Amino acid sequence: MKVAIAICLAISLLLPASAQAEPSETPQNLAVHVLTIGPGHDLFSRFGHIGLVVEDLEAQTMIVYNFGTFDFLDPDLRLRYTLGELRYWLSTEPLTPILRYYKAEDRDLMLRTLNLGPEKTAWLVQQLARLALPENREYLYRHYIDNCCTRIRDLLDEASSGALAKAYKGKASPRTFRDWTRRALGSQLVSGTAIDFALGPAIDEPIDRWHEEFLPEVLSEDLDSVKLPGGEALVASRRVLFKREGINPFALGESFDAPVVACLVGLLLFGIAVPIGFGKARPQQSARAAGLGLLTWGLLGGLGGLILLLFWTITTHYDTHYNENLLTFPPTHLWLFVPGLKLLRHGVLSEKLERRLRRYLLASLMLVVVALLLKLRLHPQDNAGFLAFAAALDVLVLAALFRSKVFARLRW
Repeated sequence: MKVAIAICLAISLLLPASAQAEPSETPQNLAVHVLTIGPGHDLFSRFGHIGLVVEDLEAQTMIVYNFGTFDFLDPDLRLRYTLGELRYWLSTEPLTPILRYYKAEDRDLMLRTLNLGPEKTAWLVQQLARLALPENREYLYRHYIDNCCTRIRDLLDEASSGALAKAYKGKASPRTFRDWTRRALGSQLVSGTAIDFALGPAIDEPIDRWHEEFLPEVLSEDLDSVKLPGGEALVASRRVLFKREGINPFALGESFDAPVVACLVGLLLFGIAVPIGFGKARPQQSARAAGLGLLTWGLLGGLGGLILLLFWTITTHYDTHYNENLLTFPPTHLWLFVPGLKLLRHGVLSEKLERRLRRYLLASLMLVVVALLLKLRLHPQDNAGFLAFAAALDVLVLAALFRSKVFARLRW
C-alpha cells in the first residue's frame, strides 16, 4: 500500500487555499502574469509547479490563482490517492507568502507578464474569478492530461485565440510521458523505480508538444515563442524572482532512498545469487539457501504483481492499466513462498511439490517469451529493464535449485 501511495503522491503540490480576492472591474488596471516554480527535492515536487498571477494596479494587489490545491489534512486522502479519485481545486492567495515559501524551499521562481491587451486580460481575469467560485473550483486530477498546468495552458490558449494550439498541436516530439517521468524521478532510486514499474503502456504512446505542456517548464518555455494573431509576442517580459542556490534536484545520488536500494540488492544477492556458489556445500545447506531465494523472489515478484493488478482493476489510474509487467511479475509468484518455506525449514521437497515447482518456473520463463513477443508491436511498453530483471531472477532460481540438487528427479 505504501508503494501505491508513493506512486500517487509523486505528482502533486500543496498550497493552502485562501479567500478569493475580487479584481478591479477596469480592464486597463489589470495585468496577468505566469508564475513558474522550479522542481524541488521532494518526490511530490519533482515536476515543478505553475500559477497565474492577477495584478490589480489600482488596488496594488497581486493574487495567485493556483489549480494545484488539495486538502492534505483530509483523513481519506490516502484512500483517494490510491483509488485515483483525488479532487484538486483552484484556490487564491497573495503572491508574497507564496514567494516566501518557495524561496525557503530553494526553488527557482520566474514571472512572465502576458501581452493580451485590456479586453483579453479582463476576460481571463473574469474566467479565473468564475472558476474559483466554490461551485466551479473542483476538478478530478489526472497527472498527464488534466493538472494544474494543462488547466492554465487551455485558458491561455483560449485567451490568445488559439495561438498555443496552432503552434504546438501536432508538433511531433521524440519524447514520451515516460521519458519525462524518468527525467523527473531519476535520482529517486526506489520511488522512481516503483513508479516506472507501475506505469503501463499508455504513457509510451507518441505525444506532441501540446501534450508535453503538462509540465510547467515546457509550457513556460513555449509561451516565450508564441505569437498572437496580430504578430505580437504573447509574453511581454520575463523576470527572475529567485534563483536556486543549492544542488540541482535532478542530480543523481541525492536520494535518501539509496540505503534502501543497497539493502534490497543485498537481500536479493543473498537470497538468490549466493546459492549458485554452494556447489560444494552439503545438499541440505544448499537447498535451504535456494529456499531463501524462492521466498525472496516470491514475495518481491508476487507483491509487485498484486499491486499492478489492483491498480488495473479497482482504481481509475488509467496510466497503470494493461501493464505488461504483470506477465513477468505475476501475483501467482506468491505461491513460491510455499516451496521456499519448506526448503528453508527441511531442505527437501516432496516429489509432487518438486514437479509443480519445476513446471511453474518454466511457465514463468514462457511468460517472459510472451512479453518479448509483445515488443514487436508498433508502440511497445518501455519495460525492457524489468523484463530482463525478472528473467534473470527466474533463471537464477532454477539454477540454484538444480545446483543444490533439489531437482533430483527429472520427470516433468
